[in-house]
This record gives sequence, C-alpha cells and structure tokens, in this order.
Amino acid sequence: MAHVTSQFDYSKLSVAERIVLVQDIWDSIAEEQSNFVLSDAEKQEIDRRIENYQKSGTQGRTWEEVKQRMRQEDGTDDSL
Repeated sequence: MAHVTSQFDYSKLSVAERIVLVQDIWDSIAEEQSNFVLSDAEKQEIDRRIENYQKSGTQGRTWEEVKQRMRQEDGTDDSL
C-alpha cells in the first residue's frame, strides 16, 4: 500500500473539523464495500458473536464500562 504524504497541516483544523474529515474519509471507504472481503474465519466469528448476543438477551456494555475495562487491562486505571 502506498503512503500518501500531504503538505496540509491538519493541526490547523479544529477538533470538530478533523472529526468531520475523518468521517468523510471513512464514508468514502465504506462506499467501496467490494474492498471488504471477510475471510471464513471472520464470518464465523461474527456469527458466533451474534449467536452469543441473541442467547444472552443483554444489551451489552455501556461506553463507561468499556472504557473502565480497557483502562484496567492496560494498567492506566487509577481508581483501583
């Protein structure tokens, strides 16, 4: 894959403008769905996760719960 170098200084954009830019880039990638070919292993993992979700009947975790777990796993959780 080629690396694209830009002369544009993205740090001059506000955070909101950079988020919109990233969203626009992601949307343009998503439009080219033919580039996203899942392997059989990936398809099986998705099916397994859907099945587990359907069996559990739960709605998953909140964003706060996910952040807390990630912080605990990487050792940056100061609340322990």
